[in-house]
Amino acid sequence: MVDFLACPESASPVLNEGHKSDAAVPVQQVNVCRSPLVDKGALTYFSNFRRREVRYNSCKELGSGAFGTVYKCREIDDEAAETVAIKYIRITDAVDGIPQWALREIALLRRCSSRHPNIVSLVDMYCRHVDRRCDIHLVLEYCDMDLKEYIRSVSRNNGVPGLPPGQIKEVLYQMLRGLDFLHILAVAHRDIKPQNVLVKNGIVKIADFGLGKIMFEKAAVSLEVVTLHYRPPEVLLNVNYSLAVDIWSIGCIFGELCDNRVMLGGSCEMEQLKTIFRFLGLPQESDWPGSCAVTRDFFRALDDCSRGFLERYQKHIGDRGLDLLKRMLRFNPGHRVTSYDALKHNYFEGHISPVPYDTEPTVKTEKVVALLSHEMNNIKTQ
Repeated sequence: MVDFLACPESASPVLNEGHKSDAAVPVQQVNVCRSPLVDKGALTYFSNFRRREVRYNSCKELGSGAFGTVYKCREIDDEAAETVAIKYIRITDAVDGIPQWALREIALLRRCSSRHPNIVSLVDMYCRHVDRRCDIHLVLEYCDMDLKEYIRSVSRNNGVPGLPPGQIKEVLYQMLRGLDFLHILAVAHRDIKPQNVLVKNGIVKIADFGLGKIMFEKAAVSLEVVTLHYRPPEVLLNVNYSLAVDIWSIGCIFGELCDNRVMLGGSCEMEQLKTIFRFLGLPQESDWPGSCAVTRDFFRALDDCSRGFLERYQKHIGDRGLDLLKRMLRFNPGHRVTSYDALKHNYFEGHISPVPYDTEPTVKTEKVVALLSHEMNNIKTQ
């Protein structure tokens, strides 16, 4: 396969943890700590996935935060084994079992991994109970870097901010292919950002499903999702949202691919809303959500800087790319382009990706929801 997105030599491998909200993950459940087993080079367990005992040693620590530590590791007894990333999470009070947020991430990874080239794969997992504590080790495929570091590296190497036009199109195409697979399964990622999109051997992979959710039509959903600069207006306005939240995030990344700059950068939620309306324009009254506590008139006094704002990306993506970008960043989520329609947009006309894709999935959403529910029940009993 052509290494269309080969990682620049100057880039260092990273794997950053995504932002998670207090609503999604209770802070008191997780300690900032390291895996005692990985640190001692003694992560040994019987793998139900591979039907044999496996042992890992740690090559280096990739990152740590309030939600665990990520290690770069290799299997000790198999020299041919690929390098993996092990994500360690400690649940300090697991008397009542593994929390729902952790179950959700594991279930989504188990169901989606290895089924699409643009979704990061879960290689294995190991849970260990010690008194009231539960140690979770998620063994994931290792990727060279995240998309943010990739954009910076290409910009640095080329001496020009952003990616060349052909690479912009290919990265966007691969992200949309992965996102379309998730949306077919009724899965909203809810935290799409460059740090949660990884690059491995020329293939872009959506990662970190800590905020991922099956979007039941009438299910209550958390409003504290998506990292601020990639958060759509419906979430900022505290109204119900849909799978379209991910499309907005992809649209923001689309612009970032062009010039290596955050497209819409506010310092807080209100400033983010003002930034969106200032540079993308105040939406029509007919599009304003009736359930919103804030009225459209509240933002009427904002300076209108929308003229020419999106057009500045035209030199990177052309007229067709600009049209697709505008469709992704529509205020009304019901009018926003879907992942499927985005892939059919004429911006990609004649584009042939070097990634070998199978035929389009035909999985029924109802069946997948049932499978995921069954998967979560299985994890609870392990």
